[in-house]
Amino acid sequence: MRTRDSIRWGYQICIVLTVILSLVVGLANGEPRQVNVGVYQNKPKVFTDENGKPAGLFIDIIEEIAKREGWTLSYVTCEWSEGLNALEKGQIDLMPDVAYSKERSEKYDFHRVPIAESWSFVYSSSKAQIEGLSDLNGRRVAVLRGAIQQTNFQQMINGLGLKVTMIPVNSFEQAFTLVANGSADAAIANNFFGDYFYRKYGLVKTTIVFDAVRLYFATSQGRNPDLLKAIDRYMNNWLLESQSPYYKILGRWTGQRPEYRVPRYLVWEICIILAMILIAVIMIFLLRIKVQTKTKKLQQANEALRISKDTLEAERQQLLAIIEFLPDPTFVIDQDKRVIAWNRAAETMTGVKKEELLGQGDYAYSVPFWGERRPILIDLLEQITPEVEAKYQYLKRVGDKVIAEDFNPRFHGGHGAYFWLVAAPLFDQAGQCCGAIEVIRDITEQRAIEQALRESEATLRSIFQAAPVGISIMKDRVFQSVNEYWLKMVAYPEESILGNNTRMLYENEEEYNRVGQELYSHLQEGRLVSVETRLRCRNGTFCEVILTGALIRNDDPSAGAVVIVYDITERKKTERALYESEQKYRELVEHANSIILRWNSEGQITFLNEFGLRFFGYAAEEIIGHHVMDTIVPSTGSNGYDLRQLMDHISADPIAFEQNVNENMRRNGERVWIAWTNRIVRDEQGKVVEIMSIGTDITERRQAEKAIRELNIHLEQRVIERTAELAVAKERAESADQLKSAFLATMSHELRTPLNSIIGFTGILLQGIAGPLNNEQLKQLGMVKNSAHHLLALINDVLDISKIEAGQLQVTLKPFDFRKSLEKTISIVHPMADHKRLDLKVFITPEVGYLMSDARRVEQILVNLLNNAVKFTDHGGVQVRCEIVDNTLVTRITDTGMGIREEDMERLFKPFSQIDTGVSRMHEGTGLGLSICKKLVEKLGGTISVQSKIGVGSTFTVTFPIVEGENNEV
Repeated sequence: MRTRDSIRWGYQICIVLTVILSLVVGLANGEPRQVNVGVYQNKPKVFTDENGKPAGLFIDIIEEIAKREGWTLSYVTCEWSEGLNALEKGQIDLMPDVAYSKERSEKYDFHRVPIAESWSFVYSSSKAQIEGLSDLNGRRVAVLRGAIQQTNFQQMINGLGLKVTMIPVNSFEQAFTLVANGSADAAIANNFFGDYFYRKYGLVKTTIVFDAVRLYFATSQGRNPDLLKAIDRYMNNWLLESQSPYYKILGRWTGQRPEYRVPRYLVWEICIILAMILIAVIMIFLLRIKVQTKTKKLQQANEALRISKDTLEAERQQLLAIIEFLPDPTFVIDQDKRVIAWNRAAETMTGVKKEELLGQGDYAYSVPFWGERRPILIDLLEQITPEVEAKYQYLKRVGDKVIAEDFNPRFHGGHGAYFWLVAAPLFDQAGQCCGAIEVIRDITEQRAIEQALRESEATLRSIFQAAPVGISIMKDRVFQSVNEYWLKMVAYPEESILGNNTRMLYENEEEYNRVGQELYSHLQEGRLVSVETRLRCRNGTFCEVILTGALIRNDDPSAGAVVIVYDITERKKTERALYESEQKYRELVEHANSIILRWNSEGQITFLNEFGLRFFGYAAEEIIGHHVMDTIVPSTGSNGYDLRQLMDHISADPIAFEQNVNENMRRNGERVWIAWTNRIVRDEQGKVVEIMSIGTDITERRQAEKAIRELNIHLEQRVIERTAELAVAKERAESADQLKSAFLATMSHELRTPLNSIIGFTGILLQGIAGPLNNEQLKQLGMVKNSAHHLLALINDVLDISKIEAGQLQVTLKPFDFRKSLEKTISIVHPMADHKRLDLKVFITPEVGYLMSDARRVEQILVNLLNNAVKFTDHGGVQVRCEIVDNTLVTRITDTGMGIREEDMERLFKPFSQIDTGVSRMHEGTGLGLSICKKLVEKLGGTISVQSKIGVGSTFTVTFPIVEGENNEV
């Protein structure tokens, strides 16, 4: 009791000295210090009362200090985040109720002694039924914007893989209001505010607690150090006295019983002083007793000390033996922080033997773990050091113990290890602290398992949310969880679905019961089953789906089921559209006025439309499955051609016979000619499985063409005979030029006049001037007119060659635009090229311009060459290239036709000569075109040549000289 009074007397002296020192400093400073203090709403720590005055635990403490220091306080009312921004900019000197963190220490300065300690609790509505962290999954949680609880809570739920919607607010009142009106499911607040107000808002305090923090006054970094020092000075003094203003204020605002706390360093100082006083008293007392009594007592004391020492040593050895065989690495330090125990597990983990550490001080125990001498967890038992605490990922104080978790990169071969650490003080028999112990447990494997579980859960959750099908978890046909695709499919928000029965989505009770019977009855038997149905969307429309379900646990049907929903709405629409399209096109195919035939590569007929059946005279069962030969195709054509070989060629290479004309046969044996268009049908591997042929009856057209060909042959024979007669007459009368000219003029008039009459009167008939014509008459007259034009062209060629041979052909040399003439001739043959689907390309270099020559004859040459190129080319195209080379205009016309044999080159430009390539038989002509071209080119001073290769094509080159000094830009 006496000692306690002495200690208290010493405390009071310190307080008096502090007050005197404060007064002296205040007098020295002269004018009172102006201090701006931020105020936000966080009752009971700091708030503005109903009278508009600042109040609360922190306000009362700073006002008490300001009164003693002579400061003038000015309060700045603000939101929490606004206050921190103003503090950082220096607009506020002190911000109360700020939790220390490493990030904040980079912006603000804090005093050393905390004002209070705070825990963060989760408060929820009574309907939310939140009991643990897992109950927060999918919930909305209100949290103070910019507060440390927001960051720490976000990290905690992320580590657990929970999906929580954070709602930032500007005050705790706003957070509690959101929960009370249902806008949020829970709110996070410190225990001061929460315990003070949660009943007022009708909320429930859950068991979820986290984030123990110390609360301070904070100031902008580098500013106001005197304010922080003054706060530390008063807090140090007030903590020593149970009746100090601090404990009175704390009791007033929290209702807590004042706790008498003595700073550790002051305890040591007082103990030293008391020890010194005690030694002095003992020395005086010993001097006053007799030497004999003193000696006897000393002997007794020595004996007792020896016994006590032996007992302590035995207990110490017993403790060390226990520590030695602990499975976790463990070490012990004494009061002087010297290592007194280092067990085998610590040796195994660090590779450092106990002999190297025993007796070592100056943080030697941190070197095996961290590679340097520095304070670690065991040192936090003696002194709270924010810098040291910040080095740990997790730290918590439980009673007089400190528990932490951290990652150390030095272990496991540089891969690092996660440690769970516990540090606790050691006490002797007198209850005095005599050292400390720290236990380290390697939880790397446990963390890896936990991480794998979190990743697995995250992966499954990602799959659940990202799956391209609807997934729902149900219990007793009540929705427990659904994914995003499911919600998007039915267009319902999640809150409208969860907790409701699936009946809400069915169009009627019967369908709901049917699906339940088919799906859930099989699920109870442990079988996987699918059911097709329709679900009602939020907008009233229906989506067609397939439901596939499976039990979550086969041994426990009450655990619920997973139901996968496949949206087949579009597929159903497509199936209906395909069915309707198939029906429509089936009708078109069946009733088309063309023969539509499908046959496989073996020649067997797989389909023949109704028109084809009527045309050939067969019933479907009589023709389907039979070979085309000897049914609709005769073995031999009327001309003796082997049609079986043609069918084999078409089956082997249908692409080469995309279009063909051949003789066919009706059931009654009648021969008909049909023009076929063939298209191949491939399977998924690209293999030809069928050939689809569309045929048109051209029998009448073939007969008409045959008649016209016979007429043309007759006329051509007459022309040839007359030309021969003219040649004989030419030889007999070479000297009689006037007679020759008269003869040619007579022949020209004699042959052209009747043909022009035929062409003219045929045109009148086709125009309907003489009366209407039926289709067949129009067709026949059209063939007559075309044949007459063809014959007239032949006569003109014959007359031209005759004039050239007689030397009577006159040419007129004038400058003309060769580019325009070439483009004109291209436009003449372009329709014929388009009709044959040929690619006609023209390349004219910029320097090509005017040419001194006979424009009419040059165009005649170009038209003749281009006509031949298009006529004898079935695939590919024709290319025209014009350029000036060495003062010569060079024009090349290249085709991709069948080409010309080398032995046919010599007679290519001879009159009345046609090259027998097999293709020429399909095109009428007298063989005068190239002969006339050659003679005209030579007449104009140019040259013509040809290069050709069988199967590749031909190139005709025409050159015309450019007169020296000729202006090509006239």
